[in-house]
Amino acid sequence: MNLRDILKEGWITTDPKQAWVYDYVNNFYNWADGTAEDALDVAGMYEYDYEDMTKAKAWRKFSDDMNKLMTKLTRIRGKYRNRKTSAVLPVKLHKELEKARFHQEPTREDNYKKVLKTATDFVKKLEALK
Repeated sequence: MNLRDILKEGWITTDPKQAWVYDYVNNFYNWADGTAEDALDVAGMYEYDYEDMTKAKAWRKFSDDMNKLMTKLTRIRGKYRNRKTSAVLPVKLHKELEKARFHQEPTREDNYKKVLKTATDFVKKLEALK
């Protein structure tokens, strides 16, 4: 599954009985990776034009924060690697993730802080899973 499929279809199935934790974490990781790369591109555009170095630094920090989330997601993915089809997301978390749209919208200057906060919250919830 590539990034376009994730953006088009969402991350998880509507059937809570088949919402595997491993698959979700893997797709979340792929989204975070693409978002971090895009943020670096935006930072580069600001640096290239010498328009606003403050904005360039803010986008670089956003990219670094996404990379930190990817590190956490890698640990979570390793935890569920051997349980690819046995560990199902809890129904409450499944519903929250189904309602979340931060990963389906473009990350822009007016919403990147909200995207980061929402993504961080979901990573914490995934880390808390047993």
